[in-house]
Amino acid sequence: MMQFIFDFFVAAVAAVFIENTIFTRALGTSRMLSVVKSPRTMFKFSILLTCITTASGFFAWAANLIIRKWSFRLYIEPLTFVLVLILVYVIASVVLYFVFPNTYRKMSEILLLAVFNCASLGAILLPAHNSVISAEIGLSSWLGFSFGTGVAFFMATVLVFEGTRKLRAPHIPAPFRGLPATLIYIGILSLAFYGLIGHELPF
Repeated sequence: MMQFIFDFFVAAVAAVFIENTIFTRALGTSRMLSVVKSPRTMFKFSILLTCITTASGFFAWAANLIIRKWSFRLYIEPLTFVLVLILVYVIASVVLYFVFPNTYRKMSEILLLAVFNCASLGAILLPAHNSVISAEIGLSSWLGFSFGTGVAFFMATVLVFEGTRKLRAPHIPAPFRGLPATLIYIGILSLAFYGLIGHELPF
C-alpha cells in the first residue's frame, strides 16, 4: 500500500512540475484560455477535469494491458484511448443524469468540454511514452499521472488568470494587450517549466 501511494505521489508531482501538459506540450491551452476568464468556471472545470482524467487513467491502464503486447499497438493506441474517453463520458453522464439530475443540467456542457480536449487525452497517452513515467510501472503511476494532469491544469489556469489580470495595466502597449500579451506570458512560463526539466540548449 505504501509503495502504491509513493508511486502515485511521484507520478502526480512529475505531471505537475515536469510533464505539465499546458506549459511543456501546449495540450489544453485553448480550453484553458476559454475558462480562465471566470474564477468560478475555472475552479469547477478544473475539478471536473481532474475527476475525468483520473477515471480515464484507470481505464487506459486496463486497455494498455491488453494492447501493449500487440505488434501494431502504436497504430491503434490513439483510437483506443479516445474510446476510453468516450466510455468515461458515457459513464459520467449516466451517473449524473440518474443520481444527480440537477447537477447534470448545470454541468452537462462543461462535462463535454472536460472530457474531449487535448489535456484529457494527453493525461492517458503520455504515461505510455515518456521517460519519467513508464507504462510498465503499474496502475499507481497511471492514476498519479492522470490525477496530476488535472492538478497541473488548475495550477496553469491560476497562473494565467493572475498574469492576465496584471497584463491589463495601462503601461502595456495597446497592440499587445489581451491575447498577444497572454500568449507571450504563457510562452515565458513554458520556458521556465522547460528549464525545470533540465534540458540543455543545443549551442
